[in-house]
Amino acid sequence: MTDGWGTHRQGLGSGFTGWEPTPQPAKQSHPAMHVLLFVLTLFSMMAAGSMQQGVNPLQGLDQLVHLVEGWPFASTLLAILTVHEFGHYFAARRWGVKASLPYFLPLPFVSFLGTLGAVIRIRSPIPNKQALLDIGAAGPLSGFVVAVTACIV
Repeated sequence: MTDGWGTHRQGLGSGFTGWEPTPQPAKQSHPAMHVLLFVLTLFSMMAAGSMQQGVNPLQGLDQLVHLVEGWPFASTLLAILTVHEFGHYFAARRWGVKASLPYFLPLPFVSFLGTLGAVIRIRSPIPNKQALLDIGAAGPLSGFVVAVTACIV
C-alpha cells in the first residue's frame, strides 16, 4: 500500500510494521558548485586569518595583498577540513555508498574561523553498522593525522 510518502509494510495481524521510503533518483551536483564554494571558503578563511594577524582585509579592496596575511591560517585549517571530508567520502565509496563531493560552507567576516565547515551528502543507504562506523570514523581520523602533522611542522 502506498500513499506517496513511501511503501508501508504490514505484518501478520499486527498492522503497520515499518516504512520504506520511495526511491528517488539521485541528483548529480555540478562540480563547478563545489569548486566555487571551496574558493569562497578559502577567501573567507584567508580574511579571518588576516584579521587574526591584526590586518583589516577590507582596508583596501583594490589590494588583495592583505589577504595574503591569512594564508598560513587558511591553508592549514582548510587542509584539515578537506582531508576530513574526503576521509568520509572515500570510506563511503569503499563501502559502495554513494556520496557527494564536499560542500564547503564559507562564513566571511562573521566568524574568527571564516567557515562553517563542510558537509557531504550520503545519497544511498548505508548497508550495515560496520560501514556506518567506518564512514563516520574515517573523517576525524584522517583529519587528525593532518592536524598532528600541522602541529609538528
